[in-house]
Amino acid sequence: KVRLSKTVAKVGGLMPKLPVVSSGDSRLLPQVFNGAMLTSQEIAGLTVNAGQLREVNYRDSTDMQDMRASNYAATATSDRFNYFGGDYKFNQDNTAVGLWYSELQDVYDQKLLQLSHNQAVGAWKLGAVFGYFDSDENGRQLAGKIDNDLTSLMLSANTGAHTFRLGYQHSDGDNPFPFLQETDPAISSYLQILDFTRAGE
Repeated sequence: KVRLSKTVAKVGGLMPKLPVVSSGDSRLLPQVFNGAMLTSQEIAGLTVNAGQLREVNYRDSTDMQDMRASNYAATATSDRFNYFGGDYKFNQDNTAVGLWYSELQDVYDQKLLQLSHNQAVGAWKLGAVFGYFDSDENGRQLAGKIDNDLTSLMLSANTGAHTFRLGYQHSDGDNPFPFLQETDPAISSYLQILDFTRAGE
C-alpha cells in the first residue's frame, strides 16, 4: 500500500467494495482477489477508482483461480478484470452521481450509472439509490453473446434502529445480468440464494 497526497495505490490481496466489484463476505472466509487498485480523492467531492484484478480465491477453495461470470458457463473464465470510474458527491455529501466501466476480459463489459440521495425529514432519514447497468459481450466472447440492461431502485426510510426498504429491479434483454462469481452486485434485490437477474425477471 502506497499513499501520495490523497491518492492510494494497493497491490496484492484485495477485497474491493465498489459498485462494479464487491468482494463477497457472507462466509467465514471472505473472497480475496489478487491485483492492483488505485483510489484518488485529489478534488473535493470527487473519488476516482481504477484497477485490475488478476485472480481470485473463492470461499470454497484454498487456491487462486481465474475469475468467472455468474449466470454463465463455468468455462467462461478470464485472468483480467479491469475497471475505471468513480463518484462525485455534492449537496453536503447528501447526493452522489457515479459513472463506471468494467470488463471481464473476453467475457463481458459493463457500464453503470448510479445516483443516490439522502434527506433528513424530522426524525427520519430518507434515501434513494438508483442504478442502471448496460452489459455486452467482450473480446473473444467466451460466454457467447451478452445483451442485458438492468435497472435497480432502492428506497429507504430510517428512524432510530429501524430501516424500512422498498425495492424495484428489472433485468431486460436477451441474457442474464453478468457479474463476477460470488461477489455482491450493487443491485436492489440481491439475496443469498436468489438474485433475480435472469433475462426478463
